[in-house]
Amino acid sequence: MVRAATGAFPLDADSDRNAGTPFIAAYDAIWSNLHQISWTQFSAVDDWLLELAVLIVVAGMALACLRRSRVPAHERIALIGYLIEICVVTPSTWNSLNADMRSFVEVYLMAVVILLGVPRVRPARFKAWLLPMAAAWALPAIYLVGMHRLVWS
Repeated sequence: MVRAATGAFPLDADSDRNAGTPFIAAYDAIWSNLHQISWTQFSAVDDWLLELAVLIVVAGMALACLRRSRVPAHERIALIGYLIEICVVTPSTWNSLNADMRSFVEVYLMAVVILLGVPRVRPARFKAWLLPMAAAWALPAIYLVGMHRLVWS
C-alpha cells in the first residue's frame, strides 16, 4: 500500500538507513561477534552476546505462551511488531557494542508483560515455570553487564 501511495518500497526509501533487508544485519552481527568472543576476559562482545541470549530466551518463552496469556490482543500484536522491527534494523544498530541493545528493550519488556499475563497455575502444570525461569536467566546477565559497564572510582 505504501508503494502504491508513494511510489517507493519502504525498506528501500529510507535515506537515513534505519531499516534494511530482514535478518541480514542480525545474521552479520551475530556471526561477527561470535568470532570475537574473548575466552580470557569478559569484553564488550561477551556483554552483547549475553544480552542477546537473554533477549532470545525471554522472547521465546513469551511466544511459547502467547495464546495462554490474558493480556489484551494489542499487547500481543505489539510483541510481534517489535520482533519484526528488530529483524529489519540496520547493521549500525545491530553492531553497536556500546548501546546495550537499547533498541531492542521493547521486545524484552513486552515479553515480560506477556509472561506476567499467563494465569497462575500449580507449579506442576505446563509452562508455569516460564516467568521464574526468565528472571533466573536474566539476573546473571544483569549482574555481569552492570559490573562490566560500571566504573567504580
